[in-house]
Amino acid sequence: MKPFRTLLLGAAAAAALVLPVRAQSTVQIDGAGATFPYPIYAKCVELGLCLFVYVGMPGPLWPMIPNDPTVLDEVALAFPDLRIIAHHIGDPWNDVVVRLAARHRNYYICTSAWHPRSYPEQLVSFMRGKWHGTHGSEKVVFASDWPLLDMQKTVKAARELSLSQEQLSGY
Repeated sequence: MKPFRTLLLGAAAAAALVLPVRAQSTVQIDGAGATFPYPIYAKCVELGLCLFVYVGMPGPLWPMIPNDPTVLDEVALAFPDLRIIAHHIGDPWNDVVVRLAARHRNYYICTSAWHPRSYPEQLVSFMRGKWHGTHGSEKVVFASDWPLLDMQKTVKAARELSLSQEQLSGY
């Protein structure tokens, strides 16, 4: 698979968005599941860009509703060729994020901001393939969140997860 080219979505500035989006660019907008970004999703599919979406409880005291991954189900259904990457695992909606990755062929989970020893059990179980036979390790994108998490320590801990060599190579 080619490296992901991404359009980053999550927190602000939809009015400032100008299309066409250049490859390798980053744009942030609110409410990934709202219908107003649908032309943006279509352009991502056209350009072969991934949708990189913050999911889960935000660290700062911001509302969490815009980061609720359940809205991505509608997006994935409306745009089955759109590759969606759920950034930051999605806590407290870990079950939902795993189910969406298992349900949609182009939905992936990114581990940024999480040390591998802190991965939720739902994610690790999914990576082991224990979720209806889905090869979850192929649906999880490793990220260290360097410099917040030390790259060498994070990679070492990821390699020490209780995954087979085959599962680790997919991750």
